[in-house]
Amino acid sequence: MPESFELIEKFATSLQGQGKSPSTVHSYSRDIKNYFHFLNDAQLSLEDVDQDQMLAFVTWISEKDRHNSVRRNIIGVRQFYRFLASEEPNGDSPFDHLPIPERDESLPEELVIEDIEALESVALSQPSKVKQSRDRAILFLLAFEGVKSNEIISIRHEDLLISSTTASIQIQGNKKRSLSIGVESAQALRQYLSDLPQSEVIREIDIQALFISFKGRNLSPNPIAMSRHGLKFLIYELGEAAGIPSLHSELLRHFAIKHQIGLGKTPQEIMSHFGLKRLGNIAKHINKSKSST
Repeated sequence: MPESFELIEKFATSLQGQGKSPSTVHSYSRDIKNYFHFLNDAQLSLEDVDQDQMLAFVTWISEKDRHNSVRRNIIGVRQFYRFLASEEPNGDSPFDHLPIPERDESLPEELVIEDIEALESVALSQPSKVKQSRDRAILFLLAFEGVKSNEIISIRHEDLLISSTTASIQIQGNKKRSLSIGVESAQALRQYLSDLPQSEVIREIDIQALFISFKGRNLSPNPIAMSRHGLKFLIYELGEAAGIPSLHSELLRHFAIKHQIGLGKTPQEIMSHFGLKRLGNIAKHINKSKSST
């Protein structure tokens, strides 16, 4: 479908021109690719779509995605038809008459590995390679290691001890500890360090923070340490693009507890890893794990 790819590229360029974020552009572009798959399966063209086909599309996508992903797909396709209509003198968007489902503000009971894979896919879809690897490394530290947001933004280059086979982080602050991290997280950190530009401005400032921020539409590296607000927004933006509403760090931390249990860690080992003094939520996950076996 070469014509569809060309239209998607033009649509993405139009969204960028409207100042949409890279994650939004990626999400809408992905949704339109899904829409073209639907049209292809139904042997329809863009011009053939009427009210019945629109409802058929909603049913088709509902069988594949979460409620909020369906909502986003409808919004994305509506935006796409408006883009097509803007290209025609008397263009009209048939999706303007399709009601958009209300947003489901409830959080998922718990994340599953497919959610983490979806978040990783969104992170790796961004145009800036160093931002891709930064966001992936942060995601893995949150979801696999359970490192808290304030700990992540406080990590300095000198706190990271990494070799070709192992990696550990010296966590500073009230819960100071040495954290031996897993294979996935170590690989993600190596990739980030490899991609991190050694530009003159970064060398001159000699920034200590491991995770830097980005600025502008071009997402150019900014030699300023990532802020807590920036990390919170990053998590939220990844969640929105992956169809996981109102995602926050604590939900990822709960997944990390399950992940550590799945690795066969004892409660004491997990508490040490997370810097905890009491079982707390770990007990709930341990009990759930035992009941499912």
